Amino acid sequence: MEYEKGTDYYVKNFFSGVKDEIVAGEATPGYLVLPYVPARIKEFNPDMKIIFCFRNPAERAFSGWNMRVTNGTESLSFHDALAENVKQSKAIVVNSAGEQRLSNLDEERHRVYVEAGMFHTNPKNYYPYFNRAQQNKFFL
Repeated sequence: MEYEKGTDYYVKNFFSGVKDEIVAGEATPGYLVLPYVPARIKEFNPDMKIIFCFRNPAERAFSGWNMRVTNGTESLSFHDALAENVKQSKAIVVNSAGEQRLSNLDEERHRVYVEAGMFHTNPKNYYPYFNRAQQNKFFL
């Protein structure tokens, strides 16, 4: 996935239009769900400001499924996709370097319809890496 392409690739593809802005950011919902992402962000920029934006978990799950159906990355019905999501949620393992990774599938194919709505649990992955002043939470 994109991470393996390095930080230069990331900056070029997400921030190439940034000139003299005081603040710049991007929104990738998967960063909240995958437990190994906070360590990567901390390594990239230890002073990063983190903003969590939450919405109704059921609406968010259906919206995520609908987006993936539309872009061709989901072929299962909503019900079947949720069932597969539960199976895949057990696929996170620790590799030989001690980094958590997905086993048996790539991040792009990993379904997070259920996990992405766990708004009490997911931000806790960030607590060891970023102090509370670096984290803001918003509910929509």
